[in-house]
Amino acid sequence: MKVRELMERTGSGKFIQLKAWIQDAMIETQLLTGENIVRNVTGIVAGKRYYDLPDDLVQLKNVRVWNSETSVFEVIPRMTHADSIDDDGGG
Repeated sequence: MKVRELMERTGSGKFIQLKAWIQDAMIETQLLTGENIVRNVTGIVAGKRYYDLPDDLVQLKNVRVWNSETSVFEVIPRMTHADSIDDDGGG
């Protein structure tokens, strides 16, 4: 939709003000969505329970594991409770 169409639909004749509102809405949408998504792939080591995460990690969206038998990535469910730290090298 073009700015002129928005002006006609809203009955606003103030182009500069409407343009500022559109820019504000776009900035807010960018802040609310995951725009800067980085995908990281690592190998799984038998017997290893804990893996290091990047220092600049803000939010972890999901974890998937490649199942070679079905040839699909399977989602690992999120924990619903905090696990206690044990003595097997976890942190």
